Formats: sequence, structure tokens, C-alpha cells
Amino acid sequence: MEKRVNVKEQLNTYPKSKSKSNVLKQFYPNSSLVRRARLIPKRRRRHFIHQILIIGLKDRSRATDYERGCVGTSSAQMIPSVNFAYPPMGSNSRQFPPVLFYPDFTKCTIQRKEGLEAFPVVLTNEKGDRTFAYCFKFLSKNWVLEEDDEHSNKSTLESVENCKYSVLVFVSVFSQENLFYQLATDFICTIQKDSTKIYTMGKDLLALTLTTSEEAYQNSKYVIPNDDRGRKYSTGVSESIGRKEDNCDWLKCDRCFQSSASLYSQIELCYNPTPYICGILRYNLSRVKELLCPYGESQDEVTIVDVERGVVLPCLADMNTGSTFKDKEFNTRVLLNYATVIGFPKGVVGDLLSALKSCLSTKSSAKADYKIEKNVMIFYAKIFGHYKRFGQDIMTARNRKRFAAAHPCADTRLFLKWFVENGILQSFIFSQRSVSNGKNLESRFEDILKKYSPPVDKKGKRRKAKSYLWRIFTL
Repeated sequence: MEKRVNVKEQLNTYPKSKSKSNVLKQFYPNSSLVRRARLIPKRRRRHFIHQILIIGLKDRSRATDYERGCVGTSSAQMIPSVNFAYPPMGSNSRQFPPVLFYPDFTKCTIQRKEGLEAFPVVLTNEKGDRTFAYCFKFLSKNWVLEEDDEHSNKSTLESVENCKYSVLVFVSVFSQENLFYQLATDFICTIQKDSTKIYTMGKDLLALTLTTSEEAYQNSKYVIPNDDRGRKYSTGVSESIGRKEDNCDWLKCDRCFQSSASLYSQIELCYNPTPYICGILRYNLSRVKELLCPYGESQDEVTIVDVERGVVLPCLADMNTGSTFKDKEFNTRVLLNYATVIGFPKGVVGDLLSALKSCLSTKSSAKADYKIEKNVMIFYAKIFGHYKRFGQDIMTARNRKRFAAAHPCADTRLFLKWFVENGILQSFIFSQRSVSNGKNLESRFEDILKKYSPPVDKKGKRRKAKSYLWRIFTL
């Protein structure tokens, strides 16, 4: 019997001057096998961090024309500037970071006990690929101020104070804020002690990779050892394991995201940052072509910015007080127009907007929460309240198309084709089936579904006569 050649041993015996691909050609003449051997290591190595930035504030007189152009029509004296980038941006400096990426130096969403403020920003390119920019605001010491002290105007105390703060940014395809927070803490502590290590630290962090070797999962308690357990047991196994298994699967996907973090209260979402439905903008930043600031008519320098769940200015609270009737009408029209551009039905968004504005005047937080929950539930029911007609198999490719086509409104059907692909509906269904979800909230939503859901028969098809009446009396 002919003895098989051990390719691994042969590779070790060859001199290092020869590439592995040339050595493999001697054993595998087929070029496709050699190409596959090259791709396997690349698929198993996933870099945690793609770009490291440190963004600071610079006096307008010292800024370049490109930096002044990034802030649009803002008349602020101090404007953002990239003080450090690894790997260096070089010729790509005019493409990254985009205008909407610059973080807010005065506000944050998460306050840590250690004093390091953090907030994530989701970036979406024209292809729909998402990356996560984790921003960490920290107090920069002499290694930044030495350069700024010579040119700063000491008579303006506010400018000097702003120069003390910088924002460290990690850009990654993974949605793991806790991991990057620990890396940012070590990075900042190190460069504050010795600024000469900043390039070494950046090189080491970019070398971190995530491997998907099968050997790493052999001894894991989350692996099902019995081959007899097929797909019919997968639901029960997933429920017993919990979210850890789901997170492991999400890490393998470039477009993973964490939808809707634990919400504090509905009334807080209306004031800061916005109602949750407005947070949908964070998944559509590629559709936002320009800022909505009317030139010379508003003191708000930024109208749309993405921080954690998405921020829309003017916010709903500003539409009620402190502005004239024309300003309120203009702000409402702008918000409705851009909601329509993103894909939301204009009539349903208008109903939600008017309902939420009436809730903001409620003094009791408990009553306001109840009203906001009810209005958002009605909004959900009108758009995708017929999802239960498709059972647990709604996520299959065939049922997703049937689900979108079953809605009576044409503009909503176009929206649902996108809605079922981005993961928000999956997250909603998962939260409905969660054991920790309150029964009272679920029963309230069931009652609302019976009243406001689009009319669909048992086969998942539209009821034409009832759909006509539903559009008249519901929308």
C-alpha cells in the first residue's frame, strides 16, 4: 500500500525562503486547492480592532481647511481634530472619519465609576456594512497640552478647559463594549504614564485576533456531544443555554449588532436621547446625505447625530416649548420627511409623533411611561402586528416575503422588506418569548394586536375587503 505524504512535515523541512503556496503546488497541482489553503487562515483570524483614533479639540485658527469643512456651518471656536491615528490614515484622511462620526465632548451616555465616559457610534457605509466605533472620553494630560499651550488663547478659559479632554476611539466589527472598555482603560493609563508607548500599544491592539478553530469548542459545555439530537431539539437547547450561545454565533457575523440595550424608562427615552423608534436612524446612516440645519435659522449646530440609540434634533420636547409656530411646523415636517425617506409610513409616523408629544406634558413619570408604551405598541401593531399568523417559522426566507406582502399598505410593504432583514424584528420576537418579560406587558400588547393588527387570514394572505376598511379607520 502506498504511503501517504505528510504535507505538514514536508513544509517544516523546506527552507523558509520558499513560500508555503509554492511548496503546496508540488503536492496539490490544482490551483483551487492552493487558493483554498490561503483563505482558510484568513477566515479563522478576525481582528478585534481595525482603527485606533484619538480625537481632540483644536482652535479654529490652527485647523486645516478639511477640518473646518467637517463641522459644516458651525461657528464654534474649538473644532474636532484627529490627534493620533493607528494605522496612519495617509491618503484616506479625507474619507475617515466621516462628518457624523465626530463625538460630542460635552455629553455622554454611560458614566463609569472610574471616570472614563463611554458611548458607541454605529457607522454604516454605502454597501450596508456596519462597524462599531467605541468612544471613550478621558482627561488628556501634558502629552496633549504641551502642543496646545503654545497656541491657545489664555484669555478664553473655556477653550483651555476643552483642550484637556480627548476621545479615544476603537473601530471594530464586533459589538462588545465591555471588552473594548477594558482595553481602553489600559491604553489610556499607559499613555498617560508614558506617551512614547502609544505606537507600541496601538500595534499590539491591532494584532489581537479572534480565531474560530474547532479545537476551541471541543471541551466547551455549550457543545452538544450527542449526534442524535437534530434540529427539532435546537429550540429547547437554545432556551436552556441562554444568550451566551447566541452571542457566540453573533460574533461570527460582520453585521452583528446589539439591539435595544436595557432601557431605564420610556420618559427618559423621549427626552434623552429620543423615542426608541427614532433610534432606527443608527442603522440607516448611509441614507443620511446631509445635515438638516436651516442656515441661519437655528442655534442647534447638529441636527442628526448617532449616539448609542440615535439622536434626532430638534427633539420632541423642543417642539412644544421655546419656539414659534413656524419653527414647530418646520421641525415636524423635517422629521416626517426623513422618516419617509428611511422607509417608515408617513401616516403612522405622524400618529406616533402627535401621540408622543401629548405624553411629554404628563407630569407623572408612571403615567407617561404607560401612555408611551401604549402608543409605541399601537405603532408596532399597525406595522407588523400580523407576524403571529406565520408561527415560529417567520424567519425563513419564504415566510419573510409572505409576511411583507401581506400588509395592506404599499409603502409599508416596502418598509417591511427591509425591516425583516436587519434583525430588529428578530430581537422583538425574542424579547416577547423571553421568560423575564413581564406578563402584564405581554397581555396588553396582545389586546392591542387584536384591535390594530392588519387583517390577514390563516394562510397569511391579505383580506382585501377588510384591508380597505382597516386603512380607512385605523391609519
